[in-house]
Amino acid sequence: MFHHLKNSYSIMTGIDAVIFDFDGTLADTQQATMTTFIQALDELSMPLDATLLSEEMTALSVADMFRSIGLEESRIANACGLYKEIYQTTAPQCAALFPGVEPTLQALGSWGFKLAIATNESRENLDTLLSAFGIAHLFQASCCADEVPRSKPFPDMGIRILHTLGIAPPKALMVGDSIFDMALGKTLGLRTCAVGYGAYPLSQLREQDPDKMIQGFSELLNLLVRAEFIRTTHHGRLGAAG
Repeated sequence: MFHHLKNSYSIMTGIDAVIFDFDGTLADTQQATMTTFIQALDELSMPLDATLLSEEMTALSVADMFRSIGLEESRIANACGLYKEIYQTTAPQCAALFPGVEPTLQALGSWGFKLAIATNESRENLDTLLSAFGIAHLFQASCCADEVPRSKPFPDMGIRILHTLGIAPPKALMVGDSIFDMALGKTLGLRTCAVGYGAYPLSQLREQDPDKMIQGFSELLNLLVRAEFIRTTHHGRLGAAG
């Protein structure tokens, strides 16, 4: 049964791969990120200006988080190392997958979609949580901020993932909760889907003109399996089936 569905749905949607952001899209890591960040600043004896902290910071790479609050460039590498060390203990204790993530990923995999992760997290931190959540086997590729010259919003991660998967940009969908995810997708000519439960408010995400927006992760099944995403001849834009 799944074999038949896999073939028909793949043809109907024109999408063969889905690239996910991690923090704020697959996993609720906001508490882990901010707790780790604040503890690292404390250990660095850096005064904390609470007005500089925001949910949007969690979409940045760790290095850019420190840069955003004015840490000197000469101290960034040490700060990132300290952050990673703290995160290894903090994240598995207080991070969790968003509702519906694991069964939705399993379903998409069963229908033949290739799944990947493009995250501004470090490789070590991503692997820690993928292992803790037991979902690493569901992805055919992943790329982290410390594995490319430039992190999101630059397209480097997407380029690397598409090459690894052997997928052309029009056949891939970028799913994320930040303006950086949408920028990556649009720069490469991917289709884009913004999630409305992460770091960025819906108003800011709408300004990026994503092809679709969802409020819950399991809604991806409606978009992909029920073929609301279809290929059009107008600059690769999408339309709703029916």
